[in-house]
Amino acid sequence: MKLDEYQAEAGEFALYHNHDSGEDEIAMYPFLALSEEVGEVNGKIAKSLRGDKELETYDIAKELGDVLWNLSECARQIGWRMSDIAQLNINKLDARQRANTIKGDGDDR
Repeated sequence: MKLDEYQAEAGEFALYHNHDSGEDEIAMYPFLALSEEVGEVNGKIAKSLRGDKELETYDIAKELGDVLWNLSECARQIGWRMSDIAQLNINKLDARQRANTIKGDGDDR
């Protein structure tokens, strides 16, 4: 599945205030839920490191799907397609690699 296809299909499951109301206001739900879902991924990994349970890649993959859904909705809220965000990121990483600044600190390196 291509990213933009995913974004369109996944958007059908958006059930939060003004997700598609045409208002200028950006719905904050997916932005806040994104960090919650990343926390769930980290929590599963942390519990496996602590020895509470074995790390199950299927469980991690399901949580990463929730991260992807929220990321897709965040992009939609700001009027961006997932493919454009992916390309923007590749361009940034390529520029950093060419400048030998992959490692380091700061957004504009």
